[in-house]
Amino acid sequence: MKNLITFSVEKAITVFMVVIAVAVFGVVSFTRLTTDLFPDVNLPFAVVTTTYPGANPEAVERDVTIPLERTFQTTTNIQEVQTISQENFSLIILEFSTDTNMDNVVVEMREQISGLLDGFPDAVGNPTIMRFNPDMLPIMNFSVSYQGKSSEDLTEWVDDVLTPQLERVAGVAAVNVSGGIAPDVRITLDQDALDEKNAELNAIIDSLPPGTVPESFDDDVLNKELISGLLQAQNISFPAGFVAIDNAQYLVRVGDAFDNIEAVRDLTLIDFDLSMMGLPSFLVSLDDVAVVEFVDDSDQIYNKVNGQNALSISVQKGSEFATTDVTNEINASLSALLDDNEGFEYTILLDQGEFINEATGSVINNLILGGLLAVAILLIFLRNVRITLVVGVAIPISLLFALILIYLSGITLNLVSLGG
Repeated sequence: MKNLITFSVEKAITVFMVVIAVAVFGVVSFTRLTTDLFPDVNLPFAVVTTTYPGANPEAVERDVTIPLERTFQTTTNIQEVQTISQENFSLIILEFSTDTNMDNVVVEMREQISGLLDGFPDAVGNPTIMRFNPDMLPIMNFSVSYQGKSSEDLTEWVDDVLTPQLERVAGVAAVNVSGGIAPDVRITLDQDALDEKNAELNAIIDSLPPGTVPESFDDDVLNKELISGLLQAQNISFPAGFVAIDNAQYLVRVGDAFDNIEAVRDLTLIDFDLSMMGLPSFLVSLDDVAVVEFVDDSDQIYNKVNGQNALSISVQKGSEFATTDVTNEINASLSALLDDNEGFEYTILLDQGEFINEATGSVINNLILGGLLAVAILLIFLRNVRITLVVGVAIPISLLFALILIYLSGITLNLVSLGG
């Protein structure tokens, strides 16, 4: 300590330059620190969920849970495996040692699962691996509404305009929309119409010469199985290779998926050309024996804010981006949409960036207040301006030096580090 004091007195200019350097680098480090709500914690837990529709708990345990449990027992650094087998559902909770690299473990688990998929019953869904990670929490939750738009129109606008706008923001990993209208095509078969068409077809077959139609021909050829198979066979589109023309390769696709509801209604089920026999042709389309319509879940799911139709949207960020930077960009994008779309409104329900800014500002205010109180108390008790000034300068310099170490260590400004 004596040598340090002697060096500081004899090398005053050197010490002064060091203090200046610490102050400059401390301020630069503070401006470049990444802010977040929670630190990057490696939680050594994973959850594997698997669906098995129509199976009782015994079948789920026998066909799904036990094979997965036995396989996961050999996973690297595994400590404990807990399983829950319920009707239609299997849940496995895995605990690893605290020094486990969870990214590598998840890759290993996927390889283990891939070796079991062929042995599962056909009804078993693909197992899903979930990790406990603070980055999975949404950084923003907000609701959107649009005056004059129905729930269906609002859903379409959010999918076509709002969601792509938010996904272009740097750091946004996922945009999840809830409360939207999901339209589906529903096909309701008319059994009376099916029976009538089958009767017409059977009458035509009976009028044909013997041997024209095999004896094994089903009297009820128009049935649910036939229509379901035709729908699946027609609604396909997949690549079938390449064709070379003039030194250029073109992708060839097979099939023609339905692109509108009219194509579904016009699907031909049976087309018998009997003109050569002097009989009228027999043509049956799906619209003749079924009701094809768009349906949605608006009667089951709805979301309203201040009495208007609204959607709830949550945003998740990438782990390498600062929360406040991402939320500021999202707020800027929402403000731009607000200016460009008359009638568009949004209400912020959760903003981690605002919370972090408040927490950071509170800590800074407390630091300033604490430093001033410490200087004031020293001045009152010591009654020496010079000594008090030395301590008053040492407090912010030590804080700036700590900020340099925090920045070099890659630590973010979060609830834990701010508390420290």
